[in-house]
Order: sequence, then C-alpha cells, then structure tokens
Amino acid sequence: MKLQAHRLTDTIKSTIRESMIRNGSHDEIQAMLEAIGDREDIEKVSITCRGTVRASSWREDIGKTGHKDDQGCSFCHHSKDGRPPLTVFIHRIYRDQEGKRFIELFNPILNETVCYQCHSKERQILGVLNMVASLSRVDKSISARKRVMYISTIIIFLLFSLEIFYFIFRFVHVPIQKLTLATRRVAKGDVDYHIDIHSTDEIGELARSFNVMTEKLKKSWSEIEAWNRELEKRVEEATAQLTMANKELQETNNRLQIADQKKTDILVTVAHDIRGPLSAVKSCVGVILGGYIKDDQAKQKDMLQRADQRVDELLRFTNDLLDLSLLEEPWHEREEIDFDTLIDSLMPKLRENAKKRGIELQYEIHDGLPLIKGDKTLLSKCVFYIIENAIKYSHENGRVSIALNSDHKHIHLLVLDEGIGIPEAEIKCIFEPTFRGELAKKHDKLGTGVSMALVEKIVHVHRGHIDVNSQVGYGTKVIVSLPSVKTAHQKKGPRV
Repeated sequence: MKLQAHRLTDTIKSTIRESMIRNGSHDEIQAMLEAIGDREDIEKVSITCRGTVRASSWREDIGKTGHKDDQGCSFCHHSKDGRPPLTVFIHRIYRDQEGKRFIELFNPILNETVCYQCHSKERQILGVLNMVASLSRVDKSISARKRVMYISTIIIFLLFSLEIFYFIFRFVHVPIQKLTLATRRVAKGDVDYHIDIHSTDEIGELARSFNVMTEKLKKSWSEIEAWNRELEKRVEEATAQLTMANKELQETNNRLQIADQKKTDILVTVAHDIRGPLSAVKSCVGVILGGYIKDDQAKQKDMLQRADQRVDELLRFTNDLLDLSLLEEPWHEREEIDFDTLIDSLMPKLRENAKKRGIELQYEIHDGLPLIKGDKTLLSKCVFYIIENAIKYSHENGRVSIALNSDHKHIHLLVLDEGIGIPEAEIKCIFEPTFRGELAKKHDKLGTGVSMALVEKIVHVHRGHIDVNSQVGYGTKVIVSLPSVKTAHQKKGPRV
C-alpha cells in the first residue's frame, strides 16, 4: 500500500506539473483531486502551500490554515536536528477514534526550472501533496487469512494426532520379548529380516505388521537413496544456474557502469552546449548595457538579433532534451494520421530554410498511401529534423529529394541529400544524444546533436525502423519505415 500510494502521489504530481505548464488551471487540478478522492480506498487528497490548503478533495478544507504543531503537521515539521525534512517523501500509519487504520503520505512538490516563470527561484518547496488512504481492505484481507491459517492448523493437528493414535493402538500389544531380536536385527540394517508367523492371534497379527513395516522401511530407504541422488543432481543444476546468474549479473553490472559513464559524458556535453549560447547572449547584452555601441542602433539591433538567435537555439535544445526524456514513458496519445498531409504542413518552413542556402527540394509521393497511427506532434518533429538536417549539411545550390511510398503494411519516407556525408565509423553513433561528427562540426559550428537521437526515439516509440546510408562527399540517405493502419484517399504526385 505504501508503494502504490507513493506511485499514485508521484503520478498526481506529474499530472499537476503538466497541467500547470500547459495552462496553469487551478480548477482543473481541483477537479482532478476530487475525482481521485472519489476512489473507494482514498480518504482525502489535498495540496498545501505555506500552511494553507489550496486544493482538496474535501472542498470544506480549502483555505484552511494549519500550524506546524498540529497532529498532521508536526509529523513533518519536527525532527531531531530541528529542521523540517520537507524535501523527502514521508508517510505514517495511524488509527482513528473507531480503530480504523489509515496511511497518510506527504510528498513535497519541488520548485523546478520550468516553474521559475511563476515562482521565485529561492523557493525550494512549492507545496506538499497530502494523501490519506484507508487500510480497511488490507486489514480485512489479513484477518481472513489469519482465520484460514488457524482453522488449517487445527485440522492438521487433529489429523496428525489421529495418525499417532492409530500407530500406538496397532503396535502397543506386541510382546516386547518377541520383537527384541527383530528390532535389533533391523537396527543393524537387516531390513530383509522377517518374523516367522506360527499363529493367528494378536502375536501373529503383530508379527505380520512388523514384517510389513520392514518391507516399507526397505522401500523407504531405497526411495531415500533415490531422493539423495536426485537432490545431488538438483544441487548441481542449481549451482550451474547460480553460476550463470552470477555471470549475467556481472555483465549487467558492467553494462550499468558503461551506461553511467555515458550519462556522465552526456551531462558534461549538455553543460558545454548550454554554456556556449549563454555566454554569447551575455556578451551581446553586456556590449549593449555597457554603452559601447549606444550611438549605433544598427549594431544594437544586430547584437539583439544574435542574442535572440542564441536563445532560440538554447530553447530548442532544452525542448529536445525534455522530449527525449519524456519518450521513456508510454503516455503518448495516438490518432490516425495522413502522413502526406503532415509533410505538407512542414514544407513552407522547410522551403524557407532551403531557399536561404539555394537548396532545391523535390517531393514525390505515390497514390493511395495508407494512414498511420501515432502522435502527430512527435512525428512532425521527427520528419522536420530529418529534412532539416539534409538541408543543413547539403552543399549550397544542391538538391534534397523526399519520397513517400508504401508496401501496404508499412509507409516509407526516404530523404536523400547531396551533402557532406557521414563517415562509416560515425553512422552507428549519430543516434547517441549530443553526438556530432567531425565533418558536421566543420561544416556548421552550430548544433547540439540531440535531433537525431530524438528522431530515433520517436521512430522506436511508433514501432518503426530507421536506416541511414551515407558516403563522405556524396551525400546521405535516410529511410524511415512506420506500420500503417488503413488506406487513405487517393493523391497524385510528384511535387517540387
């Protein structure tokens, strides 16, 4: 219950965050909390900011102000060192006056960079998400299982007692003298020894029972030996499996170390890529604020344009990193999309970029292209980045060809340029975040290397495949294949 409740509060926090980033509607957050509070196991869920309830599934609590010495607040606000541990997730389990158990969770809502537009950077905590969940269903389940356990224990005890009683009843009348020799022989391991039967009275019956016992004992010893052999075999198999598991664990640990090193490298690269545009913006603003060109409005405008361009690059880089991280979660809405129409919507901006460098764009499509199902925003960004890179790394006055066709099961996008190309050794690295090849850096110093990593993630999310072929000095060909759902209306091409 603690783990599930923790995950639920994290989900609520993520939803609130996205809602506030999107439109900042407090009514939408209040409606969401009321919907969550209607669940059977949820007693109450609320958001408290600086001691005041801002939103709650109990509307009567909105606007109430608490004190840090109150029962609920003192749990967070009193610690051994005198400081409130509000930066960590806290939970407690308590009982009400009726004896019912509840679990109460306090999950802090931290201030993030994206929140600075509405909140001060100095604030570490924006509020606390508080949720109270009932443990009644868990307690009922525990009680039911205890009753079953008690009844089962009594039944097993009775059955075991009956078996012992039967054994004692059957063998207690055996004359000790008659069994002395037989028991000694059996004790020495002679399980083949039998008592001769000369009568049909109780002694004879006891003798026959003893003989049966020795036969069973012999069979049991044989079974024990077989079990021992089987146990040795299973121990060997388990040892082999454990050895293999240890080997797999070591391999996994090595992969994690490599992944951790890659993460560190990416963070260093990201910091470097962010520092460059920020330094350029600071330099431009510093020149203007310093009054060095106060009499030259043209230079001032040029400086501001350069700063604005750097800010746009930084914003796009940040958005790409955010999209790249969000693609790890399966939350994307999917709809049926006409891929041809999607590309048409991107062409004006792409033609504008191509015109600046004298690049000719050729766009060819086939008739009866099928629809695909996916996230329109992500696919638009994917297609735009592929074609934009083809334009960016083409030679001036070159040509970029775009083709769209289908084999009924998949739709294929082909983008071919006549640019600088990619060395064969670097092709497998272009989908790594922040990677840029040496030729790409020489051709265009601006760039972050995030776009193709984002493209590969988007294609993977849509269960597609991307293939890149290139030759240095001759150009690059990119083919994206996505699964289709049904045939769209007829269209005719080619277009330029």
